[in-house]
Amino acid sequence: MSVFNIAVIAAERGGFVRAAPLLAELRARPECNPRFVFAGEDYVPWAASELFHDLGLPYADAVIGASEGTRAERLARVMTGCERFAAARDLRAVVLVGQSPTMLGCAIACARSRAVVAHADAGLRAPGVSGRTGLAAQMDRACGLLLAASEPAHDRLLNEGAAEETVMLAGTLAADAVARWLKPARESDAPARAGLQRKEFALALVESPATIENVVNLRKLVDVLARVQDQVPIAMCVHRRLSEKLKHWDLAQSVAELPHVREVEPRGYVEFLSLLDSARLVLTDVGGIQDEAAVLGVPCLTLADATDRAATVVCGNNTLVGLDAEPAGQAVAAVMENRYPQARRPAAWDGRAAERIVDALLETV
Repeated sequence: MSVFNIAVIAAERGGFVRAAPLLAELRARPECNPRFVFAGEDYVPWAASELFHDLGLPYADAVIGASEGTRAERLARVMTGCERFAAARDLRAVVLVGQSPTMLGCAIACARSRAVVAHADAGLRAPGVSGRTGLAAQMDRACGLLLAASEPAHDRLLNEGAAEETVMLAGTLAADAVARWLKPARESDAPARAGLQRKEFALALVESPATIENVVNLRKLVDVLARVQDQVPIAMCVHRRLSEKLKHWDLAQSVAELPHVREVEPRGYVEFLSLLDSARLVLTDVGGIQDEAAVLGVPCLTLADATDRAATVVCGNNTLVGLDAEPAGQAVAAVMENRYPQARRPAAWDGRAAERIVDALLETV
């Protein structure tokens, strides 16, 4: 029996969450020899984190990243490192999980090898967000196997001219992660430890640079929090970048003075999933969390004017409210008064995306 070296490359938190069930499926197949590639910075803190522990991520077989130089210089070093790794390990396939400039460099470098290059988040586009949409499209063009997480993404790839034999509806690996870790998440009961009652709070997590690094938008976010916390208590995940910007623009005190906003800091994936599963609704601009909320059936209000997770909107679980307190307040009222539409789970979001992806890889290599 032939054994194939297959690499999984991820570069950020959401990518790690989705990569974990894929690596687990590869390890379960005797014909697969999986390799985990960390494509980013600060590997040691990540490897020692509770997130990696929860996800059971193995030690990285390679760390590819660059923190110094111009954007072009960093990208060149990433591409060089990825090309060398692909050649040295005789890779038969590479799966890219997530999208970023670093991941684009990995896609281009691996495309020059003999490995099949697959993108597990293919077809994601955010209308009106040109930089992010352009990056996603470039990654898809560099890959030979496009693994769409949803029907809208699958159809978009075909409409953009991708060959039908290169496109596959795999489903989202986020659903696999939820299915794999939901039981321990419920057993951990993170909300109780934070003094929260199940289904009696909103969970908020904001990461978009367009919000965090823009003082006007950050003030709008504070206004949204002020409006929503009058309707339902908020558990706010305040990460380092958000905390720094709130302090920089003298907004930290404004958030601290909101009586029904409580800061939480989930250390790992299990604790975060426990909070999300227990929330009455979630306020976010993070695509992966929009997916996870749809899998769990937790109503999601997206604090942006566009999202690349079109399937979550089409299925009825996600509403775009932007950074305007009035529509946010109206949407929260609809949830609290049980007027929010009954959502359905998108097609192929059954927790078997990793299985379908590995089957497709083995048929291709």
